Amino acid sequence: MRPALLFAIVAGCAAARPTLAVTIDDLPWAGGVGPGDSEDAAAGRILSALAKHAVPATAFVICDRLAPGGGAVSRWHRAGIDLGNHSSSHRAVDRMSIDEWERDVSACQARLRALTGRAARWFRYPYLEMGRTVAQRDASLRVLRRHALLPAPVSVDPDDWRLDRDYVAALAAGDRAGARRIGVELIDRILRAVRARPPRKGPVLLLHANALTADYLDALLAALERKGVRFVSLSEALR
Repeated sequence: MRPALLFAIVAGCAAARPTLAVTIDDLPWAGGVGPGDSEDAAAGRILSALAKHAVPATAFVICDRLAPGGGAVSRWHRAGIDLGNHSSSHRAVDRMSIDEWERDVSACQARLRALTGRAARWFRYPYLEMGRTVAQRDASLRVLRRHALLPAPVSVDPDDWRLDRDYVAALAAGDRAGARRIGVELIDRILRAVRARPPRKGPVLLLHANALTADYLDALLAALERKGVRFVSLSEALR
């Protein structure tokens, strides 16, 4: 077989694989941790899983929660994670004036630039709310354009933050079986959602920096790989 033809076949097979961009919200941390654990150790498990499976993830920072100098989020930056803007206060656009909201977004953009040396490219709307009216939505998009930010959509949302509350409660109660059931439910939700999408359309997965993600991300990524999923950057997924 001619090399050019072989390359075309291999490239075609790769293109047909389902793709997934992994995004993680609410850095530096959301929710609690189990007994004997720490936010720092749990975040380390998330970063280890991403590195193990070569996932080019994007993580979104709530800048008012940053410690001086960046704190734990600096670790994500050093690990090569693309940091996005999740606003300073994590307030929805329709819960303040558009001028207040722009200051909130701009302050986080300045903080991330100081932390990473460059402006963030992506913005994730708090609560995924772009505004209750067309006017609010259009005004918020104009704000993002003024700050050279692109909105980061979500197409696979397993509500892991809700599951995480029950997961941390189960860990605190010593209910390992209950905690495991919640972890398995997280993986099942995501696998079902990814299977439901056309194979050439790259979904964007939303997770949060929480205990449930820390404990089950490695197993989730392995399960997705077994299904033939190829992990891509947010930019590639939305290209």
